Amino acid sequence: SPDSFWGPYLRSLPQKYDDPLWWGPEIGESSVKARALLESTPLAAAVEAEALKIEQWFRSAFPFASKNAPDVFPAEIYTLEQFRWAHSTFLSRGFPSEVCGEGEVKDATPSSVCGGLVPGLDVLNHRHGQKVSWVTDESALHLRMDETVEQGQEVFNNYGAKSNFELLKAYGFVIEDNSFDMVPIKFGPARSQHQFFLQASSPHLSQDLLDALQSQLLSGEDKAQSKPT
Repeated sequence: SPDSFWGPYLRSLPQKYDDPLWWGPEIGESSVKARALLESTPLAAAVEAEALKIEQWFRSAFPFASKNAPDVFPAEIYTLEQFRWAHSTFLSRGFPSEVCGEGEVKDATPSSVCGGLVPGLDVLNHRHGQKVSWVTDESALHLRMDETVEQGQEVFNNYGAKSNFELLKAYGFVIEDNSFDMVPIKFGPARSQHQFFLQASSPHLSQDLLDALQSQLLSGEDKAQSKPT
């Protein structure tokens, strides 16, 4: 609403974001090329899973809400596109709930588990190693620089010890020579071992039995990989 107390803040937010969820033709040719570079990487799989999760959240709530309370949740406003925008806004700009409690918190920064938005402070860029503290009292939330900031220098926040995988997925940027960088690798039983066993046994087994064994082995392997530890 134009009369909303939060209206000016919400209108100041980006209409589109730089994280891979937004990479596509509507952003520009460069983002299409960047999306192509992610193919067959763990990040591509994570982005695809995130997009599916967002759509599932939306489908589970807003069609029902818009149908039963159209004055509160008009369908022309509560769209999947707007839901994706809200998700990226909250993920990239939200702060964890611990900064809202009494006392002092070191390096409390934007997180995938967010407590809320903090207008004004959410514009600060990230720098690894930046020493900051968040101090709250009964009336305000204070960001304190725990090192000298000279006049004219940029004031940074610290988003935490995040890899380029995490930074690109949530915020749409990476850091060259990132000392916290990592590559997620999934370990599991090698399927080639099962295939070797089946091939070695093939002279003594029928094709139907081989097919059934292969299906059972691979099915059991998938279950073992997905079992929580």
